[in-house]
Amino acid sequence: MRLIQVGGAARRLECSVGWVRYLADTGRLPSRRTTTGLRLFKEGDLSEFARKRQQRALLPTARRARRPGVRNAASLPVEVQGGLDPHP
Repeated sequence: MRLIQVGGAARRLECSVGWVRYLADTGRLPSRRTTTGLRLFKEGDLSEFARKRQQRALLPTARRARRPGVRNAASLPVEVQGGLDPHP
């Protein structure tokens, strides 16, 4: 069993160190701590997490329910978005 530190886990999962810490703190990614507080992750747990994440990425996403008359900001005119050009 190979144990990997936070930085190595972030590189393997292709995400930030902060995100790996968040995943560990919320229990989504199993971790251990040394007596000095260093987080360690099992290589197998990282592989399993990456595999599940890849499977979720392949699933079709559900369409968000939209209410009639509600637009996103990108579809609004520039004046409404608050982005008037200061240099016309």
